[in-house]
Amino acid sequence: MVQLAVRPKSFSGTVRVSALGPGRLSVRATGGRGSYRARVVFPKAGLWRLSARADGATSRLGPVRVRQATAKPVTFFEPTSIDLQPNGTLLLIEFSSGRVVRVAPSTGRVDVLVQGLYRPYAVVRAPSGSVYISIGNLLQRLNGAGTPTTVAEVPPGMEIGPIAAAPNGDVYFATATQIFRLRGGSGPAVRVGGSTQFASPHGLAVAGDGAVLVSDRDNNRIIRLDPLTGAVSTFAQLDQPYGLDVAADGTVYVIEGASNRVVRLGQSGTRLGFLGPAFAIPYDVEVASGGVVYLLQAGPTGYIRRIAPDGSVTTVSRR
Repeated sequence: MVQLAVRPKSFSGTVRVSALGPGRLSVRATGGRGSYRARVVFPKAGLWRLSARADGATSRLGPVRVRQATAKPVTFFEPTSIDLQPNGTLLLIEFSSGRVVRVAPSTGRVDVLVQGLYRPYAVVRAPSGSVYISIGNLLQRLNGAGTPTTVAEVPPGMEIGPIAAAPNGDVYFATATQIFRLRGGSGPAVRVGGSTQFASPHGLAVAGDGAVLVSDRDNNRIIRLDPLTGAVSTFAQLDQPYGLDVAADGTVYVIEGASNRVVRLGQSGTRLGFLGPAFAIPYDVEVASGGVVYLLQAGPTGYIRRIAPDGSVTTVSRR
C-alpha cells in the first residue's frame, strides 16, 4: 500500500502511481483532501521504481525490491497411492483422511474428488477416464461426482491392495496372495497367475506388451505375469520391492524398500542403477514424460517428490 500527501489539500484531480521494473504497471490512487493511497500488486520479483503523477506533475517515490515468495511444500495425511493422469496431474489417496485428491505438480494445487471414504488405499485411472479405488475388501469405481460404485469384492477379512489399468481397459488388483483381473473394468473378477502364491504384493503395473508386473514384496522379487496364459516368471530380484511403474520406453522404475531408493530396470529386468537419493518411507512411484519420476513419500505427513532425469529432487509445492 502506497500513501501519498498532495498539496494543496483542495486538490481534486486524479492521482496515479506507476511502477517500472521487470514489467510496467499503473494504478489509480483513491482519497481526497490531500491524502491519497494506492494498492500496488507487483506481478514479478525484482527491483521496481515508483513514481506518482498528479495534475501533470510527476514525483519520484523511490525504489522497492520485491522478493519471490517462498514456496510452501504441499503435505498429505498418510498418503498411500498416486497415479499420473494424461494431463500431467496426479491422483492421490489420503488413507487417514479418507480422500481422493487431484494434485497439479506445477502449482501444488489440490482439488478434492471425493471424501468421507473409510481407509481407501490405492487409486488408478483407466483409459476410459473412470477412476478405480480400493477400500477394504471392495474395488470401487468413480464416474464423476457422486457415490463410488462397487465393481468387485473379495471375502470379508481380506483386503484389496494395489491396482493397475491396462490400455485395453482391463483392471488388475491384488490381495495379500493373489492377482485378479476385471475384463473391461467390470466384474466378475477372475484370478490370474495359476497356483502362484504371492506374499504381500505391493505394486502393480502393466508393461507395453500387456504383461503385468507385480512387486512380490515379501518374496523379494518382481514377477512377470502373462494375463492370457497365466504364465509366471521372475522378472527381477529386489529387496522388498514396493510401488513400481513402466516408462514409455519400457524402463521399469521400482521402489526398493531395503535401500529406500528408486531402482531402474531394463525391459528384460536388468538392473540399471538408482535414480535419486534415499528417501524416508518411499511408497509409490509414477513416471512422467521426459524421464521425470514422481515419488510418493508416505508417513503421518507425506510429500510428493519430483526426481529429474539427472537425479536432482524437488518437492511439489504451492506456488
